Amino acid sequence: MMYGRGYYGARGCFDWFGSSPWFMWGGMLMLFVIAALIVILFIKSKDKVKHQNSDALEILKIKLVKGEITEEEYLRKREILLLK
Repeated sequence: MMYGRGYYGARGCFDWFGSSPWFMWGGMLMLFVIAALIVILFIKSKDKVKHQNSDALEILKIKLVKGEITEEEYLRKREILLLK
C-alpha cells in the first residue's frame, strides 16, 4: 500500500522543479511578458497602417489640387482608403 509520500514522492509531481514557488511566479511572469509583447506588436502594426493611409490621403489631396484627378475620383479613392 502507498500511504504518506504517494506515487511521486513527498512533493508530488512538482518534485522535478523543486519546492520553491519562484518557479510558478517565474512562469507567470514569462507569460505576462509574452502577452505584453504581442499586444505592443499588434498596436505598432495598426499605427503603421494608419500612417500609410494618411500618406496616401495626402498624395490624393495633392493630385486633386494639381488637377490630375477629378473630385469624383478623389471622393471614391478616399472612401476606399478610409475603409482600410
